[in-house]
This record gives sequence, structure tokens and C-alpha cells, in this order.
Amino acid sequence: MMKITRFAKLSFLVCAALLAGQAAQTAQTAHAQDIGLTEPMTATAPQNARAAALVYLPITVRAPAATVANGDFEAGRTAWIEHSNKGALPLIRTTFTGGLRPRSGAHAAWLGGVYSDIQYLEQMVAVPSNQSYLAYWHWIASSDFCGYDYVSIRANGAEVAKYDLCSSTNTSAWTKKTFNLSAYAGQQVMLQIRVRTDSSKNSNFFLDDVAFQAGTNAATSGADDGRAEAEIQVESFTQDAPAEKPMSDLPEDAASALKPE
Repeated sequence: MMKITRFAKLSFLVCAALLAGQAAQTAQTAHAQDIGLTEPMTATAPQNARAAALVYLPITVRAPAATVANGDFEAGRTAWIEHSNKGALPLIRTTFTGGLRPRSGAHAAWLGGVYSDIQYLEQMVAVPSNQSYLAYWHWIASSDFCGYDYVSIRANGAEVAKYDLCSSTNTSAWTKKTFNLSAYAGQQVMLQIRVRTDSSKNSNFFLDDVAFQAGTNAATSGADDGRAEAEIQVESFTQDAPAEKPMSDLPEDAASALKPE
């Protein structure tokens, strides 16, 4: 039998201690990982080392736009969805009959002018909390009786305002209208400006410079450039509605191009 020397015994004890320590450390590390720690439980990282290990990600908060996109229509047929049941497009245009001109710039919208149609402009907007009044400028030219043709304002499909297009509401000029949409303040809504006409008596609704504002009397975007409002002849619109909206200005004696009763 081999005799074990004192030196061999000491070496054996040292190796056993090292192996036991390594096993304990491995078990400790595994336990730390099981409970979500990335460092051994017995180790305490310096404060600055912990701070250096943190990663901060930037957060971007987009504020709602305070204006209606292309509210003055000067960008042409963009931002707005145009619809006509009868395909009487475009609604956003630069040419009009009867001498009418946009309130500002070169573009405006023309809804109506066709029998038995539903036409609208719509877009998704953010109603600002501090500017929750919708404002626009309109020009009404109609030969109808009240109660048949009308314009309505809708938010997410719900009707929030409605008024007649009829001879009693003719404006003979660009006139400002405002609507309180404070019930939708701070929300994203589908805004729709809608015109419905019946089967007789022509009605026309012209629209320009749509924007949100802080109250009923605040100024809207766009400015009247001083062109004579009296240039438009209402009679040019109040004859029977044309089968299609003219793509360019009609002559004053445009009766031949108008749809018969």
C-alpha cells in the first residue's frame, strides 16, 4: 500500500477546496440568473458602474396639428378625400362659372351644382384643445326652397351641424361660418363637409380657407385679396343644374348647357 505523504495530503485538500468553491460560485451564478440578476448575489457593483450600464431611449411625442391640412386648397387635390355619388369631380378646382373667384389664392371647393347627389370633402384631423372651433368661408348660390338641399358638418360620421342651401340663405359674398367642436377637443376625428341635393332647383356651395381657431371671432387663415365680390351673378347658378359641373367657365348665356327639368 502506497504511503501518502504529508505534502500529498495538503495538495489534495487544496484541490478539494478549490473545486468546492468553484461549484458554489457556479450554483450561485445559476441562481442569480434564475431570479433575473446579471451579477453574483454576493457581489455589489459600484454605483457609477451601475449607472454606466443603464441605457436611456428617447421618447418622441407628436403634438396634434393646429391647422387643417390644405385648408386653403392651394396645394390642389391633396389631403382631402373628394367624393360625389355621381362622379361630379373634381370638387377642389380653379375654374368656376358666373365670375366667382376663390376667397384667397387660386383654389376653392365647389360642392353641389348637380341634382340628386351627395358630395363631400373629408380628412382625418386632430382637434386642438385650445383651438376647437372649426371655421371656414362659404358662398351659397341656390334657387331651391329651404328644407331640401343642405350642407352638414360631420365628425366620425356623427352630424354636428346642418343648414339649408336655399334662396333664403344665399350669401352673394364670401361669408364666414364657425362651429364649436369642443366635444372633440384633443381627439383625432374624421372631419367631413357634406352637401346633399335633391332632384330639382339647383343649389351650389363654395368653400375656402378651412381652419381651426380659438373662438367664434378669431381670424382664419387666408385673406380676402380685395376682388369685387359682386362679380358673381347668382342667376348663373340658380338655373337648372348642369348634368356635369363645367370644367371651365361657362358663358353668361349658359342655359343651353344646363340640364332641363
